[in-house]
Amino acid sequence: LIQDLSKRTGKKVVIAGGAVRDWLLAREGMDVVPRDYDCFMLDSEQTISPFDIKKLSDIPGAKVGHGYPYPLIEFPAYGTKVQLMTTSCKTMEELINGFDWDICQAAYDGNLEIHKFAAANVLSEFYEIRLMHIHHSAELSLKRGLEFCKRYNCKISYDDLWKLVNEVYPVVEATGLVGNKKDTHPHSKTSGYQGNIKNPKDPWA
Repeated sequence: LIQDLSKRTGKKVVIAGGAVRDWLLAREGMDVVPRDYDCFMLDSEQTISPFDIKKLSDIPGAKVGHGYPYPLIEFPAYGTKVQLMTTSCKTMEELINGFDWDICQAAYDGNLEIHKFAAANVLSEFYEIRLMHIHHSAELSLKRGLEFCKRYNCKISYDDLWKLVNEVYPVVEATGLVGNKKDTHPHSKTSGYQGNIKNPKDPWA
């Protein structure tokens, strides 16, 4: 896949993010398979050009999809889908440093794999994923973090969760998902988040 896409586009293509993470976790014994394959053309323009589309048009099922913030090309493969995106990053290291959670910071170029988390540690009962920076929006990073916790049976550190909830609070309040219970955590720096998101379990757990 990497060699074919690199040959077609004339760019160095790498796979990064969730697919590489799931490969690493599967190698440690976790029963996971990639949901999709995010491929990136390094050192390229910030949008998929008509020239790129033409070079990939003979791939069965290829179409222009809606990426964020730029369009992407997607096509079915390996029982799921491949998404080919552009990035101005020149190296895999630079690319994954831009991902929001440490558990996403992994990439593979066909020969070398790099990652910013220890896959074996994710299997630990007490593993906490770490927020490296907010990805596009706090709401999106919070949603992604909670999805990772559910899928990989891990947790978000209190400090990271508190930071995200305080950023998202106006959105949470507007949707009526804030309870009446005042938060009394000693590390609270703002009074924005006023209680538990409606959930039978404490979101800080």
